[in-house]
Amino acid sequence: MFPIYLKKISHWVLVCADLKSKELKYFDSLHSYNYDIQLKILEYLIKIHDVEKVGPFCTDHWSLKQLKNSLIPQQKNDYDCGVFVCTFAEYLARGAKFNFSQTHMGLFRQLILYEPLKKQIVSVDVDTEEVGSFIRKALNW
Repeated sequence: MFPIYLKKISHWVLVCADLKSKELKYFDSLHSYNYDIQLKILEYLIKIHDVEKVGPFCTDHWSLKQLKNSLIPQQKNDYDCGVFVCTFAEYLARGAKFNFSQTHMGLFRQLILYEPLKKQIVSVDVDTEEVGSFIRKALNW
């Protein structure tokens, strides 16, 4: 997973390199798309592969994916993009469907602060119907 900061627009996005399906998936809470970022990551993967001397990196079957906006929770303000990126990564790592929205970002922000302060990882129940209630309970609120 590659969290990317787009300096020109002061915005964070996430690109996920799925090595099994050979896809680079672009996740943006503002529902924009930056094809060039995916190409740069593909170039990076080629360079890393070459440095490791694993053999030639075949890009023939790789695809660059922009997921449908209906599948990506949308950001409704101009400051939660980093929290969205962290939450996208959490859910992708667990293979979960996105069941969160802008309304949950304050809770996820508090969870991101809570974990290093308490030196413990909260295993978010990403399959719960109400993710907000789960986080409140995990934080003992």
